[in-house]
Amino acid sequence: MARESDIHLAFVRAITLDGRGRRVLTTAVFQKQLEEVNHVWTLQECNRWIQRYQNYFFELNDILMPHRNNMLLIEKPDGFVLADKSLTPVPGEKVAFQLGGYPQLGRLFSSGIITSDGETIDGEGLEGIIVLGKVTSEIVCVYEQLRPTI
Repeated sequence: MARESDIHLAFVRAITLDGRGRRVLTTAVFQKQLEEVNHVWTLQECNRWIQRYQNYFFELNDILMPHRNNMLLIEKPDGFVLADKSLTPVPGEKVAFQLGGYPQLGRLFSSGIITSDGETIDGEGLEGIIVLGKVTSEIVCVYEQLRPTI
């Protein structure tokens, strides 16, 4: 039988430590912990409970992805970028583009793209390029083993 008091217990059990020792909670893990104490909730119900009863958590998706259905996540060796397909880039802005089936990053200018390697693609070279969207966020991993996590 499901008890109201088990909800908070499931919440506490869902909090885990990541590789850097930070406390992390995912809605899916919270949902699984609730199922173990006989509460069957949707992910939306879990999120509503967290937002209502836990004031020290925040939703990164709301901050980083204002147009959630139009966002692309592109991995890089040192992190990842988010590109918005619904925004039209203007010259000077960073864009995600596809060349030869691989996503890449570059800066748009009036007659082409300057890649992150500094190469210029213009003229006939633009024929095989598909602009995926405007880069809105760039998340860079700055983890160093010898430095403390703050």
